[in-house]
Parts: sequence; structure tokens; C-alpha cells
Amino acid sequence: MKRILLLVALLLVALIVTVACNSNGEEDAPAAEATPTPAPAPDEQTQDPADEVEPDAPSDFDGPFYLAPLANPITLRLGVGIGDPGPTVRAGLTPDMGAHNQFIYERIGAELYYMWALPADQAGERFNLSLATGDIPDIMTLSQVQFFELAEHGQLRCLRDAFERYARPEIKEMFADLDNVPLDIATVNGELLAIPHVLDPAQGLGQLWYRGDWADALDFTTPTTMDELETMMQAFVDNEMGGPGTRGLGLYANPVSWAPDTRAILHGYGSYVGGAAGNWIHGDGQLVNALIQPETQNALNRLRSWYASGIIHPEFATFNIDQVQAELAAGRVGVISGEWWLGHWGGVISSMEYDPNVEWRVTNIVPADGAAGRTIRAAANISNFRVLSADAPEGAEEALIKMLNWFWEIFFVAEPFAYIEDDFIQTGEPGAFVWNWWPILIWNAYEQQTNFDMVNAAIQAGSTDGLTSILQVDLFNSYQMLFNDATFDDWWSTERAWGEWFTRVSPDGGWGTNVEIVRRGAFIESAFTGPPTETHLSRGSVLHDMWLEFYAGYVMGNLPESEWDVFVASWLATGGADWTAEINEQFNRMQ
Repeated sequence: MKRILLLVALLLVALIVTVACNSNGEEDAPAAEATPTPAPAPDEQTQDPADEVEPDAPSDFDGPFYLAPLANPITLRLGVGIGDPGPTVRAGLTPDMGAHNQFIYERIGAELYYMWALPADQAGERFNLSLATGDIPDIMTLSQVQFFELAEHGQLRCLRDAFERYARPEIKEMFADLDNVPLDIATVNGELLAIPHVLDPAQGLGQLWYRGDWADALDFTTPTTMDELETMMQAFVDNEMGGPGTRGLGLYANPVSWAPDTRAILHGYGSYVGGAAGNWIHGDGQLVNALIQPETQNALNRLRSWYASGIIHPEFATFNIDQVQAELAAGRVGVISGEWWLGHWGGVISSMEYDPNVEWRVTNIVPADGAAGRTIRAAANISNFRVLSADAPEGAEEALIKMLNWFWEIFFVAEPFAYIEDDFIQTGEPGAFVWNWWPILIWNAYEQQTNFDMVNAAIQAGSTDGLTSILQVDLFNSYQMLFNDATFDDWWSTERAWGEWFTRVSPDGGWGTNVEIVRRGAFIESAFTGPPTETHLSRGSVLHDMWLEFYAGYVMGNLPESEWDVFVASWLATGGADWTAEINEQFNRMQ
């Protein structure tokens, strides 16, 4: 079976342009040399008889109008930073060589022109050069701060008309199920300036992952309180369960970043810092930043004591993610904090490859000192914003929406492998189609829950009938491989199969734990979903750096406990007080 590589390989670089948002501008990239081949109709099962065919769809196109090619071909420019593509992608293959380029050209009528395709660590420099010269791409993916900075200066193309006219019904329904909050956030001065990349709010719930094999060996059960967690982690260290240098809790320099983080510890104390939900919570009759609340100091005091007792690595504050991964891979870490997907994260999988007896388990937040033991859920979980520069060519709005439509078609609607086998895999080029080399992605926000429900039903039925995506078939096959001795050609390793199944399908795994957290209501809702304020844009990075510096020094015992009050006062004086006032002003206007 030919495989699609599921990896994190692409960073679309955000660049700045200076044209009004309703201007089409001129296109100076090389023009397409030939009219694209008319796109064949999708499989009949993907067509809805109720779909209304738009007047501008080609007369020989039998599919829904939202998949029809452009009336006139265009060229879209982009620049990419490339991560490690992994072993299944032929050495030297880059996004500009990928099979998705021809697919987009033939099916949509957009030729992709790569201004650069560089290693990720060089993309930043190329970004700065592009800013300086004004030679900018058309397609961009922006962070929240970047998006609002450019939007406020009228530097992005308006997308509302294209979205309302061309977006496929399922995409519109997804946003409607989220009460259109993400679209409201991406609307500035009445103009929809981005299509947000949204995730299920439940994806940001905090969890604890721990070495079940170590716990069993020392007769520990799943911890239910912070004290029980501490006793277990200290036993891991004292008994050198991973050999000399064993640590109870894996951390690195950023406590509230991607992974692993301190979220489970902070939330266990009622300190709702970090994750997609941000830091703003209800308190004292207004919104307050969780970062400077007493509960946060209580959590830091616990981490401080763990550092002193050897539960935390003595050099954690100098670690980056790669170094934490190396500690995990070597089997020297007993507990990590983060989200549902940690079970198929590289360090966890590597630890199982290193030692086949390794067993990871997951549980929800454990309470401390009378706290409720809840995590926090974001009202709108937006990872980034898909945009066009105001200089993009005429028709770029339609092309962007149709790239989203086709991505959805391939991964969430079509019969598994309907397009992949015939169109994406190039002979002799294993892994030539890498899913996130597609220039503009959109994910089904509720994909994880859908996969969880459908694959578990298929496992009960013993059949893949009714599964609607390649990933669902992969997850079903993983279960068969792990528990029914099934074998498949060109397949995942046992450890990779376990990681995918346990995080996405197992009722006791990552997503299964999220389902239970939501069922029990063991979370609070984030209090603020609005755009960044003036102080956030101007002082946010400074305030964040202040927190990181204080966090490291405090946990390592280099600062006395009395420095907490000094830090809070300094944080407020440096811009935190203004930020809080602006957040509350926005919040009150939105009520």
C-alpha cells in the first residue's frame, strides 16, 4: 500500500505588503504557459445533487461548483521553509517538486511559483530580505499577532465574497458549529481577512502522561492527587528506573509552550496558564491574567521543591525540545505534561523503540491543595490564519478557497485513496505527496472526535466499511496489527502504530481521556477570544520574556520566594496593567 507521509514539514512564511485590502494589484511572477487541463469530476459519492452549479463553472465540469477550476489560470507565488521530511521522502525532494503542484494546476488552474524553498532555519533570513526588497509572495500563513498587525494596516486581501460564494458546505458548517467565532476573530473593520485554521477546542485540554511500566514495577496506581504524583515521580528517581540520571518530570526552558509543558501542574493548582486558551480568566470582578495570580506561585513552589529533590533535570532551563526528546528516547523520563497527542510524539515513540518494555499511560489533571483538578478549554482554538497579500493576482481569492475545498475533499470526503493512488504518488518517488506541502491547509476541527467515533465503531464491526478517510483506515489497520496479528506491506512500525492508535482511538488513550474530561465537565472555559490589544502587540514579547526568565530562576531556587511579589509588580509596570485594562475594555464592549 502506498503511504502518505504524515509529518510536520512545512512552514509557510508570512510576509508584509502595503496595498489596500480591496486592491487586486498586478502580478509580476511568470505567467502560466498553458491553460490547465479541465478537471475531471470527483467520484459520484462525493457529489450532492442539491449542489447548485455556479454560472461560471466550466460547462464540461460535472462536479460541484466549489471544486471547479478557475475560468482563467493564474500564478500564485509563495515561499516555504522546509523541516526534515523524514526517511520516506526521497533525498533532495522539496515542496516545489511535489506531486501536489501538478494536481493544483490541473484541478484548480493555479500554478505555484516558489520564490524560495529553504531549510526552516534559513527561512527567517529570507523572510527579512523579502520585507526589505518588497518582493513578496501571494499566499501566506500568519500567526495571530502577525495577522492583526497586517490587517490593521490594510495589507491583506478581503476574502468574504469568495468564502461566501465558493467555500464548500462542510467548511461553512464547521465554522457555524463553532458559532462562527473564528470567522468573527478574523474579521477586521467588517472585512473577512483570513480563513482561520481552527481545531476542536478540546484539543488544548491538559493531560499527564507517565511510564506505566515503572509504576507497575513499584506498585503505584494512576495518581489522583498532586501528592500521589510527587510520591510516584520521586520513587522513579530514587530507584533509578531509567538508570543513572532518571528524572521524574521532563521539562525544558519554555513552561507553557508546545511540548512538554508544565500545564498539568499549573492547572492542578488552578493556575490556568498556557495552551490555546491563553491566560485570561475571570477573577476579582474583571478579567485577570492567570500568570500573576497566587495559584501560579503555588504551582511554581511545587516545581521548585521538585527541582531541589532531583525530580527535574538540573539543566532543564537550558534545554530545547530536541534535548527533552533525547532524554525521553533514552528512557530517562517518567512523566510529561501536555496534550492528547503526546503518545505519538517523537520522544515517546523513540523511547518505545529503545526499549520494547516501555509502556506509556495517560490521565487527566490531578488536583493539588484542594483545587478542583480542572484544565481549561479555549472558546476558539485557532492555530494560524490563511491569507492573501493585497498584491495577489485577480482570482487569487477563488483559488485560495478552492485549495481549501480540494484539501477537504481529499482527506475528509473522498473514498480513501481515490485521488492519492491515481494522482499524487509519482512512480519511483515514494512519499512524493506530503500532505502538509499543500500550500493552504484546512483541517476539520472535529476530525479527532469523528475518527474516534468511526474507527471504534469499525473495530466493533470488524470492517472498514463506512470509513471515509485514509487516516481512519490507517487507524483501523493499526488496531488489527497490534491486537489481531495482521500484517501489511510498507507499513508503520509497531511503535508508530501504537502511538497513532493509542492517541486517537483507544478509550484509555489521549483523545479518549479528552472525551472523559469533557463528559465530566472537568474544565473551565477561557474568558477572552478577542484580537490582541495595542499593548499585547507592542509589549507582549517583553512580558513573555520576563515570565520565562523569572520562571527559570524561581524554579531553580536562584530567586527567593519574596521575588514573586517583585516580579508581579514589575510585570504590571512594564505593560501588564495596561494590557489588563485593554482586555477588559474589549471584553465589556463584546458583551
